[in-house]
Amino acid sequence: MNNYDPNYVYKPVYSIVGQKAIVVNDSGKVLIMKRSDKMGPKMQWSLAGGAIEKGEDPEEGIRREIREEAQIEVEKIRPFTSRSYMNNDDFIIILGYVGYLNSGEVTLNWEHTEYAWVPVDEALTYDLTSDGRYFLEKYQGVIRE
Repeated sequence: MNNYDPNYVYKPVYSIVGQKAIVVNDSGKVLIMKRSDKMGPKMQWSLAGGAIEKGEDPEEGIRREIREEAQIEVEKIRPFTSRSYMNNDDFIIILGYVGYLNSGEVTLNWEHTEYAWVPVDEALTYDLTSDGRYFLEKYQGVIRE
């Protein structure tokens, strides 16, 4: 069967690329942060993360987001999994990372109002954003194997 369409016009597909990080401390607990009312989804818990800036290396981007949002440094950060979905007309790709607390005490910026270091099972009982829940559930599956 011939699928050639002489009237086909190529339309480029653009996506928004974001990142989320599961930050693990020495006790094996993960960092979750409650989003402020200035951020969407408002007042839900999530992971550190945000958009990759133009020209930015993804790993440097997630390190920057963690520093901006929590004032901490991570080590052994590695890509973990990814997620993609449509949000209205936007095609969203979220890269997920796992990293380990290296130094610093959590100090939140304006994007969050609270934070907690909790076991993954407990984190999943919080009112999480869909991205936060997705990555924590994936991580929980890996640490149980």
